Amino acid sequence: MSAHPFDIPEILDLIGKSLSYKDQVNCLRVSKAFYSVFILDVWRTISVGPKSHNYVSRKPIYPTGWALERNKEYIQVIEFQGEYPYEYFGLHGCRRLQTLIIRPPVIHLRIDLQAMWEKDVFIAFANLTSAHASTVRNITIDFYMDLMACPPRELWIALNKCPILNQLHLTTLVVLGEHMSTLLQVCSKAQSLVLEFVIIQDWTSESDEIHADHCRPRNVKIIRAADGVGYKGSNSQNQAKLIRRFHNLQSLEYRIKGDSLHSREPGVSATDFIETLTEDPWLLRKLEDLNIKSAQVQDEIIAGFLDKIRNLKALNVSDTPFGPMSLQALFNENTSTLVTFGPANCQQRRKVWESIAILDLRNCRNVTGDMIQRVLESCSGLTQFLAGKITTIDIARGNDWACRNMTTMKIYLATERGLHRGKGGENSECSRQQRIAYSRLATLTKLRVLNLTEGNIPEIGRMKTLDLRLVAGLRMLSMLKELRELMFLRDSYQHMGVTEARWITK
Repeated sequence: MSAHPFDIPEILDLIGKSLSYKDQVNCLRVSKAFYSVFILDVWRTISVGPKSHNYVSRKPIYPTGWALERNKEYIQVIEFQGEYPYEYFGLHGCRRLQTLIIRPPVIHLRIDLQAMWEKDVFIAFANLTSAHASTVRNITIDFYMDLMACPPRELWIALNKCPILNQLHLTTLVVLGEHMSTLLQVCSKAQSLVLEFVIIQDWTSESDEIHADHCRPRNVKIIRAADGVGYKGSNSQNQAKLIRRFHNLQSLEYRIKGDSLHSREPGVSATDFIETLTEDPWLLRKLEDLNIKSAQVQDEIIAGFLDKIRNLKALNVSDTPFGPMSLQALFNENTSTLVTFGPANCQQRRKVWESIAILDLRNCRNVTGDMIQRVLESCSGLTQFLAGKITTIDIARGNDWACRNMTTMKIYLATERGLHRGKGGENSECSRQQRIAYSRLATLTKLRVLNLTEGNIPEIGRMKTLDLRLVAGLRMLSMLKELRELMFLRDSYQHMGVTEARWITK
């Protein structure tokens, strides 16, 4: 006898994904099969905070007492959003608990009381973490308050007890140099590490070592405040020294946030970070994904960084002074990497630029159309390319594009270097250049997204862009069978008419 569909857990699980939390609670009373499935959804995430209150009775609506004790084994995520009841910090036996998140209260404490209060909360959070060290995989500590929080040593010791820690996200904290030895051990266990507005203070010891072979971080994101350089004893060198310990690092993101983004200090801090990170000997030999968006450093600093990387697959240097020197470092003939491919795991040595799959050059004021053309005709492995202005003249003067596996292209494609002065027909040379541009686009048969007016170009509205008429060459794009998006914004020179619209929609 076949089972009823409502007795099959997989079917009930699909139903539960389309129900609200209240409906899932009501389903607990339907049958044992419903209960066994929906109890996991109802108790999966517990949010403890001011929003979790009944504002009529002023009683918390997050579970407490007997209900919490009976069902604690189903909890997978606990998020403290400004309230920290001892009943939760004293929990034991939550065998499914994987994620712990703690955020600051909405109210602002007196500065003279904040440090004392923070220490009590951090120690209580450390006790909860220690009690579930064998199951906890993800930890987020986000403590933005009037003063940056300075966790006690007990917190880092508790985090160090988590053997399967996978993701660690620390925000707005001050780490004392005397705690760095323990924090290094914690960071070495996590595969993904985010340090957002984290100040490493008074770290001068070089004796805090970790074994590179046992260092797990693959992805690291460093986010600095634009005014963060003012903290006593803290600087970008300390962050770079920390990153240099992670020899297995594959992805690195370094960004600066703040109103003074283009002031001198952020540029100095980014320069210090990169120069310290790239000191000899070069230790990050597995680095393949680099994001230094908005880093205001000199072109030669970026070039020196790129010259170190041998396995580069993704690069984001948008809003930076990336220029000719950096591009030359990218196309260094003396650098190559060993690539494994095919079912037989064949190995072949390739140049670095041939292995790049993702490249973002948007809003780089030093990048010219000739440089963009060189990328397109050289980087055969590109799948996503974002850049600024390139003209049909640049394309016509260059060679055929090599990036035949491209799926996303966002550029600003103009038809001439000068500004458009008046209306009228195109001369034969301009038409020839446009047809060459169309023919190059038509070779990108795997293209799914094409944006022809990407980037913050000063001449927007006056720069004449690609003519999107069938007679101009639009018909060549019929080769792009995978194309799903064709975008052009803020432009009045496309000349697309009803005939073209009908042709596109067929």
